[in-house]
Amino acid sequence: MAYTKNVVKHNVAFPSKIRSGGDGHVLNIVVADDTDNGVIASVGAWKDFDRYDVEAGNAGFKGVLHAAANGNWYVEVTEINAAKPPVFLYNSPIVEDQTLNYSEEYFFNAKGDTVKGYVLGLYDVFEESAAIFTGTPAEGAAVTVSGKKLVIGN
Repeated sequence: MAYTKNVVKHNVAFPSKIRSGGDGHVLNIVVADDTDNGVIASVGAWKDFDRYDVEAGNAGFKGVLHAAANGNWYVEVTEINAAKPPVFLYNSPIVEDQTLNYSEEYFFNAKGDTVKGYVLGLYDVFEESAAIFTGTPAEGAAVTVSGKKLVIGN
């Protein structure tokens, strides 16, 4: 995990209502480059006993947006490809510098980090800030995945 302050702002995310966080699969995914929390990806090749490589994007993922009270967006999963399910990449932001300027928007997962990959299912809900979207988020808008972004209106 890594942390930058007052340099680059990153996406802020949270696994709000994801079944894998309770009784499903949470996989260890090794990211190939700097990766924000909340990126939707696919499981890549087996790396070793407890880790997999990341594969960018997920063609079978579809979701719908709902406004969260804090200004972020809930993404409800509406479609997945069961043969290649999407994973929600998220590590709890652990920040050593606990100054008054501390903020999750400066947290990211550095290249080579092992990140929790929550395997998504239908009706799972996760939270995203506006930084991850391509397009303007709106209540009820459909989203898909392209690379590390959620694309609105597809």
